[in-house]
Amino acid sequence: MEILIETCWAHAVSACAEPVAGATGAALCFKHRAELSPLDRALVDLDNAMREVGRLREVRKGIQNLWPPVRLTVDGASIERAMLKLALEYASVHMPEGWRPPEWLPAATFGQRALPEGCGVALLARVGDSTFDSARIGFTLAKSDRTGLFECAVLEVREGWKLLCTWETAIAKLGTLHFGGESYVAGEDTLFHPRRVGFHNREVDLAVSLDFDWSGRWSSSKYPNIAKLRGPRV
Repeated sequence: MEILIETCWAHAVSACAEPVAGATGAALCFKHRAELSPLDRALVDLDNAMREVGRLREVRKGIQNLWPPVRLTVDGASIERAMLKLALEYASVHMPEGWRPPEWLPAATFGQRALPEGCGVALLARVGDSTFDSARIGFTLAKSDRTGLFECAVLEVREGWKLLCTWETAIAKLGTLHFGGESYVAGEDTLFHPRRVGFHNREVDLAVSLDFDWSGRWSSSKYPNIAKLRGPRV
């Protein structure tokens, strides 16, 4: 499996001439790491945005007011590619038995080709579910009970949110998903490429939303409120 991952990355970045010192053959050179760095930043922006959503929910809850709307828009297209990157990195480290990444997956990670129809990122959401205050962040590959194959990756972020990402199997065809004793039907309990997620305190609209831009043209100048959340760290 380690050789396979090396081959996959090499296929996408065959011109690498500056290997990272001390890294294995599956690692990327500095140049291509730099090309993918916006994907890492998109995940940081997502975490920062969810942190800000949590802060605003706390400030606005229990108070009847006509709050000014706050729309925090993150880069959905880059988050999707970041999850593909995480899947390849996860496989190169953990080498899960039975998973062979498709040869074209690095090209999709670099934005050089599109994913098959129905594949990509979806928010796992079920009517009646409530979010909770949690800083837990985790990532793993998920194996299908139906096929016994690794068919998707799962990124768990703040407040118990779970993002699914598939690359070959359409999300609607994943079947039943099991997480922490809970079961979800992929075709019914997912929001593929979610556009806007609004937040309420019981029946009160808090005028806060987390939006996803799937255009592939997200920029910090277009959404400066996200750039401001980076602070002096970026």
